Amino acid sequence: MPKADKIFLVFYILVIVSALVTPKLLWNADNGSKCESDFPPPYPASNPTYTIETDGVKIYAWKHGQPFYESFDFGEVLEKVVNESNNERGGLIFIKAGYYNVKLRHAVVGSESKIVYNIGVLIYKPRNIIVAGEGYKTILQSSGNITDVICIYNGLNFTLCNLIVDGNKQAQYLPGKDRYAIIWTDGGGTNLIFKDLLLRNGKYSGMYICNSDVLGQVSNFEWYSPATNVTISNVHTFGNDVIGIFLDAILNATALNCLSENDYYAIGFTGLDWLNTLQIFKNTIIIDPVWGAFIGWYPRGKLQNIYVYLSRPQHGYLFDFTNATYIEVENIYIYSKTKIERLIYANNGNVIFKGDFIIAEP
Repeated sequence: MPKADKIFLVFYILVIVSALVTPKLLWNADNGSKCESDFPPPYPASNPTYTIETDGVKIYAWKHGQPFYESFDFGEVLEKVVNESNNERGGLIFIKAGYYNVKLRHAVVGSESKIVYNIGVLIYKPRNIIVAGEGYKTILQSSGNITDVICIYNGLNFTLCNLIVDGNKQAQYLPGKDRYAIIWTDGGGTNLIFKDLLLRNGKYSGMYICNSDVLGQVSNFEWYSPATNVTISNVHTFGNDVIGIFLDAILNATALNCLSENDYYAIGFTGLDWLNTLQIFKNTIIIDPVWGAFIGWYPRGKLQNIYVYLSRPQHGYLFDFTNATYIEVENIYIYSKTKIERLIYANNGNVIFKGDFIIAEP
């Protein structure tokens, strides 16, 4: 196919995708008052181990249809159910349609950094647990003064899927710090799955999969406890003020079919030259990042099939590969309605380009 025809085909697809996706995200950006179940539950919601629901005031948990626990605090109920599921070697926790306010429940101070982490829900050492919502009808919204809405600590075979988490940035006032996010993993973890999620309106990052142990119960080193085998699939990040999805030196992580819209940075990862990390962003659509599409700290990983749509100028380098440890870039397609002033920054030879790198701009 001639290059001109290929450019037209790629950008025709981008225009269609942005036309289909953008209105849906905007339509669901009203705290769910007009939402629909865009994420069909992949698990039999008719037979969960636990069901959580709300009447708009109180939160109720049911175990196989029988009353189990109730509280005015959503985080208290979910943590209680997770702990009980751990005692029973796992299970499906189904959060029914509704609006759930996530209150501040935990304040943790990093032993070395002295950074304060204000956590809403602490999912502590989940084992063989699935937490699933009812698609866009299940909305968890942060209350004020929360830096991390949901923290998953040292999960094993854990899945979070099919719901919206709203960071409620207007209610947050603490300045951004490392590892502040709507969803944050700590204490490593193995076989973690995040799929069919909308993470929106965060003052910090949307998702931060972290190489850390702030709670200090796994590695005893705050700055080192890498997660292994992390899958992120069909996660939408929207309007987050730091990064949409960030992978922090994960031993094996794949982010597949994700969408970033109006995030400050869309995606990013870090790497350690002595740590054999495998981190991939594949089939990613990026729409109107505020500053840039990619950022990293000694980044190490792969970008494959990245589609960028720009209706306005971005403020920084579109791809910032500063101090790259090793990055492989394969197939980048960019459509811009404005002139791209700063495309790529790389200060060493550790960025390898393969396949297509196609740009259309005025």
